[in-house]
Amino acid sequence: MWRQTFPQWTSDPMRKRSVLIVEDDFVFAKALFLHLQREGYNCTLEDHIAGIAALLDKGPVPDIFILDYELGHDMNGLDICRLIKARVQRPVIMLTGNDSEEVMVLCLDAGADQYLVKPYRKNELLARMRTALRAYSMNSGQETPEKPADSSPVQLDKHNRFLSDGLSTVALTEKETLLLEFFLGNLGVELSRETIHFALYGTKPEFFSRNIDVLVGRVRKKLATLLAPYPINHLRGFGYVMNKAPTLQPAVTDDQRIASDI
Repeated sequence: MWRQTFPQWTSDPMRKRSVLIVEDDFVFAKALFLHLQREGYNCTLEDHIAGIAALLDKGPVPDIFILDYELGHDMNGLDICRLIKARVQRPVIMLTGNDSEEVMVLCLDAGADQYLVKPYRKNELLARMRTALRAYSMNSGQETPEKPADSSPVQLDKHNRFLSDGLSTVALTEKETLLLEFFLGNLGVELSRETIHFALYGTKPEFFSRNIDVLVGRVRKKLATLLAPYPINHLRGFGYVMNKAPTLQPAVTDDQRIASDI
């Protein structure tokens, strides 16, 4: 077991953040460590679950976690991601050499906020880290810009296909919009993959199709930039359920506004 920590600070407030890197390949971990250190992050390396659990229990808890999907010890990256999400509210980025849809869905369902396939581009990793940290900071009330006291909840505009919290806007595809609209119309209802597929495509899914899992994964990532925690839960071996979320609602259309004024 090895651990190494070196603080490094810069004048950029987005870079004054602590990172825990969980990786059993020392050469790769060291290279990543040095890269993030040069970018101004305060980095810690860890390769054993005992050290991670102790950090979560006793602190200080890092601002963001970077996990390898395939670890050669008593737990894999998915288990560690679940452990982190069960203990603290911090963003997790998963790194993996496997680019299959199945692995991507597994990582997102385990709670990963971002997902990157090795070999990754350094600038892309940095951008994803900044995005994850901004989302966490805004959702936890730690970061500017501040929302007004009477700010509206996150709204889904199905006509223009976007989510908005009054400050930020997240674009949606046609299917992503339909999926969220379907979930909002069935709050608290456990929906099978087959039911969701039929509602969106009008057909039954092909055997072993992961279309719905991939689509839900994309929507959950977009929701995570505005909501914490996002309200769509995975039902293992069945489908999904959107919990009642007063902070997520359909946007009021112009026709509805006119009708309410009559």
